[in-house]
Amino acid sequence: MNKAQAYQALFAIMMLTLLSVVGMAMPYPILTPLLLEGSNPINQFIGIHPKLLLAALLAGYPLGILLGSSFIGSLSDVFGRKRTLLLTTLGSATGYLVTAFAAFQESFLLLLAARFFTGLCEGNIAIARAMCSDLHPIIDKTRAMSMVYSVTYSGWLIGPLVGGYLMLLGADFSFMIAAAITFASALVILLFVHDPEKTPSNAEPERKIIGMSGLQRIFQHAIRHNAYTLLSNTSIRHVFWQYLIIMLGLNAFYEFLPVWLHEDLNQDSVGIGHMTALVTLAMVLTSTVFIERCKGIFGIKPLIIAGLVVFGIAQSLSGIVDNSTVLYYCLVSGSAIAFFNVLLPVFLSDNYNHIEQGKLFGLLTSTFCLSNVIIALFGGAISLLGAANTLIFGGFLMFVGALYFHLYFSSESLKITKGLEQAEENIARETTK
Repeated sequence: MNKAQAYQALFAIMMLTLLSVVGMAMPYPILTPLLLEGSNPINQFIGIHPKLLLAALLAGYPLGILLGSSFIGSLSDVFGRKRTLLLTTLGSATGYLVTAFAAFQESFLLLLAARFFTGLCEGNIAIARAMCSDLHPIIDKTRAMSMVYSVTYSGWLIGPLVGGYLMLLGADFSFMIAAAITFASALVILLFVHDPEKTPSNAEPERKIIGMSGLQRIFQHAIRHNAYTLLSNTSIRHVFWQYLIIMLGLNAFYEFLPVWLHEDLNQDSVGIGHMTALVTLAMVLTSTVFIERCKGIFGIKPLIIAGLVVFGIAQSLSGIVDNSTVLYYCLVSGSAIAFFNVLLPVFLSDNYNHIEQGKLFGLLTSTFCLSNVIIALFGGAISLLGAANTLIFGGFLMFVGALYFHLYFSSESLKITKGLEQAEENIARETTK
């Protein structure tokens, strides 16, 4: 691959990510009014409270991603990035079509199943991040990851806005548009995405299972080679716990910022939308303009720790922030998030570059989703004492995560080579089995 082809591939990854995230984010402003406004067969399902039904629908999607990301990234290491990405994206589009049909038929169970299936297929987001690693060293990994994260943040900004307006035309129509956007993503994959050249290390597993049926091969690979098999290595287990703690703190902010803005600062839906857009804008600008430059000056590890600490300080001050300072709070929080959220996966990819990158990024993605589910439950309980307390607790977790990250990678710096070699031996042994 030459430089021009690498940048074409990066552009395709960015377009794919933007379209996919817009499709993923669109349903969020759709499901709430569908379940909580008026009376219909969906929100009256067997007499269960509509808020509990909404919680089930909101949980079904990330649970699907949690499961899908644990093995889809690994599948792409063996069966190819393009083929796996194309099939799962078509699966996502089908899921949105079924969701539209469920909304039209007003069937709660079908809607729940469709949301889970869509999430299962959209565990493929790990593949896009693994593809950024494939472009290195032609395109610096930090630059590629920064660009992909910037369009990811943009998608989360655009998607809810589009979904909110489309809801005026009906939930079923909105999900059909989401399906159309996802089919457009599949077209981008078909036309512009190319697999990296196979090496003996990633081609061997495919030869061993080539005689099996396609579905059986996928199930066998999902069981034997999913991302969680990496946890058999002690070093990866430390990475898992670090990343889980940090993502718990991050998701405390993502999930409960709107609650805090409404409860403590009396912001209405318009104000909440503006503050959320401000956070997202800070993420996009930091990712595209500052991260790569700052990495060249300060180094990757100090920037990760600085981002974690600054974000932790901002969250710790949530109890004293008011409407006169919330603007600065959102800008600082968004910028700090971009630094550690982009650079931490790059750092881990660099330090564990002998591991199949699809599997590694699958583990990171599924850990993020796991933290989302956990903080939604425990953070909700903490928020009964005040939404600011959940944000402050998230800040405490960031400090813990920063300390754990610093101490572990400092103490392990002299042992890293042995640890990597042991991890490679474990993976080879698992593959042989």
